[in-house]
Amino acid sequence: MKIRLLIFLLGGLFISKDCFSQNLNKYGQVTSSASEIVNKNGAVGLWGIRSTGENIPFAPIVTTSAVTDVTATTATGNGTITSTGGAAVTASGVCWSTSTGPTTSGNRTTDGSGIGSFNSAVTGLTSGTKYYVRAYVSTSIATAYGEEVSFTTSLALGQLYQGGTIIYIDYTGIHGTIVAKEDVGWYSWTGAFTACDNYINPDTGTGIYSDWFLPGMNDLYNIQLLQSSIPNIIGLGAYWSSEQYSSTDGKVLNFNTGLLWHYPNSYSILVRAVRYF
Repeated sequence: MKIRLLIFLLGGLFISKDCFSQNLNKYGQVTSSASEIVNKNGAVGLWGIRSTGENIPFAPIVTTSAVTDVTATTATGNGTITSTGGAAVTASGVCWSTSTGPTTSGNRTTDGSGIGSFNSAVTGLTSGTKYYVRAYVSTSIATAYGEEVSFTTSLALGQLYQGGTIIYIDYTGIHGTIVAKEDVGWYSWTGAFTACDNYINPDTGTGIYSDWFLPGMNDLYNIQLLQSSIPNIIGLGAYWSSEQYSSTDGKVLNFNTGLLWHYPNSYSILVRAVRYF
């Protein structure tokens, strides 16, 4: 009886020692030491080691950095693979979408092949649009994603935006001038001011606005430069500006010749409104 009790106690001691010398992650996998950290996916930060000495591959780890070099249609995605989880990398890069939570089933790049930082050329974007980006890394074990970041592409000249076409963008990259998509009509110089002030653009999918005004000469020059991108511009026509040539004449710009001219205020000349954004 005493011998059996001694064997039981010694066995319990050895079992307890074996259990407390090893650490388990949430899946019951044995890790090598208590200093290892189990992440939210149940993956340890280093290789796990079973009691038999066998290595246990786990999910890779990747982080997402801020997007750089943003233009109207391109950007650079950035990420860092901090662990491959002990398995070979099959693909890595960034994925993006106009909705949150982009995945590799949508738009993505393929860059990088191991631990370290990588840069990804993101192309085919739409100007003036907000995108969401995540770095990713895939192995034979799993696909892991980094934190989500967002960026907005730059606006572009000639882009349809907020009721018309962008003809000027200032140094901020987010403000400028828009010309209406249609002529307001034929008006005298004084009548042109009232016509533009009362103009409300039709809804063509980019919003309805009522803050239009008669353009200055610089606005008209910008319209002329981009007239191939602006709907319904009468290329042979002259358009009123808000500037006076004299007390009796107003300034116009001939879109065919690009020349400044002037006509008596009472003449009926084409009018196209602009607005700021």
